[in-house]
Amino acid sequence: MPVFEEGATKTLARVQSIYAGRGVEYADSWSEEFQPPGFVDRMRDIVGSDRSRIANRLVRLAGLVDTKISRIVAGGEYKQDSYDDLIAYLALLADLHGQYASPAPIAGTEAKVY
Repeated sequence: MPVFEEGATKTLARVQSIYAGRGVEYADSWSEEFQPPGFVDRMRDIVGSDRSRIANRLVRLAGLVDTKISRIVAGGEYKQDSYDDLIAYLALLADLHGQYASPAPIAGTEAKVY
């Protein structure tokens, strides 16, 4: 077998073993049933055609939030880190959305230097 084909075949076998386990681990979280309009749609509405870094980060982060929610509601294996990740992603989304909505610091939230 040529080197390229051998290396590619090994890699594809590893990839297949990973995604084959996802259906057990997360149930069918990519089915339309578990992909309702969510945070991505909302962030797209907010940022519109803005392609700034923070706008792009908001949309990408909203996708992570939606993914975690779909994994939880799809009913796969219980994974504590899905909830932990969701809380962290939502916390960061709240912060970035606040920065996007009002770029000036919010009174009382400025870092204090001692």
